[in-house]
Amino acid sequence: MGLQAAFVHLLYNLFAIIAIYVIPVLRPVPLFCAETFARIAAERKWVIAVYLITVFIALPALVIILVGVF
Repeated sequence: MGLQAAFVHLLYNLFAIIAIYVIPVLRPVPLFCAETFARIAAERKWVIAVYLITVFIALPALVIILVGVF
């Protein structure tokens, strides 16, 4: 099961890399998002805490709850 999850994760990452670097319109999107988030986080320190709590606590908990229900 773990090996299958690792393989799916690898395929997901490869697809994302191919999609972003092959399609020229998508190339500046990650850089723009990173710069925008950095600018907002520099102005408002609470955004960093909300981001960390959301990404590392709320979303994993939501996935665990949804997988447990279905």
